[in-house]
Amino acid sequence: MKKVFVFLFFAFSVVKANAAVITLTPGDSLEFRFELSAPPPPTVDTLAFNIFNTSFDLGLLTVELFDGGVLLGTDVNTVQGSNQLSHFVSSTSLFDFSNPAIVNFASILDGSIDGIFKVSVTNGFREIDTDQVSLNLATAFDGSGTTIYEFLSFTRVDFIQGSPTSVPEPPPLLLLILCVAFFNLRRVK
Repeated sequence: MKKVFVFLFFAFSVVKANAAVITLTPGDSLEFRFELSAPPPPTVDTLAFNIFNTSFDLGLLTVELFDGGVLLGTDVNTVQGSNQLSHFVSSTSLFDFSNPAIVNFASILDGSIDGIFKVSVTNGFREIDTDQVSLNLATAFDGSGTTIYEFLSFTRVDFIQGSPTSVPEPPPLLLLILCVAFFNLRRVK
């Protein structure tokens, strides 16, 4: 008499929410939420978001700045090295280093911004140490020089995984065979 054992395995992925180093691949994103501790000086016209990478593959990095659900601006850069600066400036800013994105600074200047930076890659990968990301507000005094202020702090970092790996549904015939095998096992003692 022959016994047949059938094992079913279900695949799933778990993302550690408090991991310091996260690998971004196309379809994934990291959301860095931030707030202002007080309204900044009225001369502030530059917002710099700096990512230090632990490793990377050449590709495009997209950084989007949101005020709640409203997109204020997008900065797209080619990955060039171990750190990546994204700049967002007001329309009157003198800062023009690295082709900054021009955004409306009203909610930044009045301190009401519900700030979110959404980071994604178009191709390749990017390992980001979430403990090594910095954010600065500044006033530009020429094309690349600024006076930096400390009014910002991160409140939360969320990893949004892209399309999850799906487990294919077994064909009906396979289910029938598994059910028959299960009932035969119960009858055999």
